[in-house]
Amino acid sequence: MQYSKELASLIEFFQKFPGVGPKSAQRMAFHLLKMSGDEVQKFANVMVEAKENIKYCDICFNMSSSNPCEICSATNRTKDTICVVAQTKDLIAIEKTTVHICNITSIKRWYKCYRLTALKCTIHICNI
Repeated sequence: MQYSKELASLIEFFQKFPGVGPKSAQRMAFHLLKMSGDEVQKFANVMVEAKENIKYCDICFNMSSSNPCEICSATNRTKDTICVVAQTKDLIAIEKTTVHICNITSIKRWYKCYRLTALKCTIHICNI
């Protein structure tokens, strides 16, 4: 038995997400179809709103709905030190530790950091 065209398209679309294979895509599609129409509409609105409002910060390229982002706007952070990470999710992991970049020596306990000096600022590249 084959899925309807609409269901097959929905499953195919979910498979485009990283780490989502055919089985997970099927589960997600069936879950979506079990949701009420209002829930599906709210989900669709949240996705569209996120796509329209979340942009890259002009300073650090973090994803944020404000520009500059909340991190670059914070007055309690040092402006001459940055921490370079591979992805936004890595930045969130560092932020959750509540150890801020202005106290970089504490971060060295959890992350292998390399110090480089360039353009009068200290850059820390962290392998997570």
